[in-house]
Amino acid sequence: MQDMSAALRTPGMLMLGGGSPAIIDAAVDIFQHALQKVVEDKQLFINTVCQYSDSAGDVQFRETLADYLNQKQGWNLTRDNILITSGSQSAFKMLFEYFTKGRRKIVFPLLPDYIGYGILPDEDMLGIPGELELIGQDSFRYNISARLEVNLDDVGALCISRPCNPTGGMLSDLELIRLLELAEQRGLNLILDNAYGQPLPNIVFGKHSLPWADNAIYCLSLSKLGLPGVRTGIVIGNTRLITTLAELNARQALAPGSLGPAMASVLIQNGDLDKLLDEIIKPWHISRKDQVIEFMQRHFAEQTIRYHEVDGGFFNWIYCENTKISGHELYEKFKTNRVVVVPGYAFAPGLKHDWPHLQQCFRLSTGQPLDIVERGIATISRVLQTVV
Repeated sequence: MQDMSAALRTPGMLMLGGGSPAIIDAAVDIFQHALQKVVEDKQLFINTVCQYSDSAGDVQFRETLADYLNQKQGWNLTRDNILITSGSQSAFKMLFEYFTKGRRKIVFPLLPDYIGYGILPDEDMLGIPGELELIGQDSFRYNISARLEVNLDDVGALCISRPCNPTGGMLSDLELIRLLELAEQRGLNLILDNAYGQPLPNIVFGKHSLPWADNAIYCLSLSKLGLPGVRTGIVIGNTRLITTLAELNARQALAPGSLGPAMASVLIQNGDLDKLLDEIIKPWHISRKDQVIEFMQRHFAEQTIRYHEVDGGFFNWIYCENTKISGHELYEKFKTNRVVVVPGYAFAPGLKHDWPHLQQCFRLSTGQPLDIVERGIATISRVLQTVV
């Protein structure tokens, strides 16, 4: 991350390696209006800026969000099902530490998965590599391996991102239900990282649903909605778990910040959240997905390259089958040519053995201006021609 931060400060660098959301002008206008409302309403401003929130997060926001999700998802939430944290990363740290008590592990059922999960000692994590399914001439995806079911001893919880960061793949509804049932049979919780998915920001392509399950823990974020600077994570689960986590939250951080919740409450109450999700964010990302696929098909046409089918999010995962150098060497070659990606081997939390496949993969982030994305892909194509 420090290396990428340094690259970001280098003039002329094509930054396709970060995870920041796209800057969408129409969304920024709505965010500005919501912030202006917080500033101009004196009592709301006092509650937001001049007072501590509840240890579980702003009460009004949790009530507003519960009502909203009940309407949209058909759930039956109250504020006691919702916890606010200072960003999703702090939520994962708290959840992972809680579920690894007593020498238990967190299991990641489908590698590759989010780089940020690797925050525990290696002995407290287990990652199961996915099985490759090649599709047509230039696509592929990963499927959950049968090995998962024989690796669930001494486990505290399962964790998976949906849509997946880095691949953009998504468990189907049936796959999700099966994973929830497997977890329930073993007395486990399933931590569902929905940072890019349902119900918000809902950067999901195609038909998918998000069923309620008492053993599921749903992790959301305002970051990928377009508000990473307010550092607001949202954890939804059964009331017993949320009560326990609120106590841990109080010990670790006293209380989460309230600016993000206040702005999100305004968005829900004035109807702007639905406008953002349905009319601005999703259409923008659908269009960008199609443009990036066209770029890849054009620039990679003469090369043996596959890209993961994209079901959601704003990443593309590239698999270079004939690469003759290591993932780190490839990353450095890209960087020398002024384009930054994230090497595939970084997305392997809990991996217990060498998986050469990840050395042949890398992640592209496609939220940058379109000309930067295309120039980056064209540069990547030229570099790959020299290493196969």
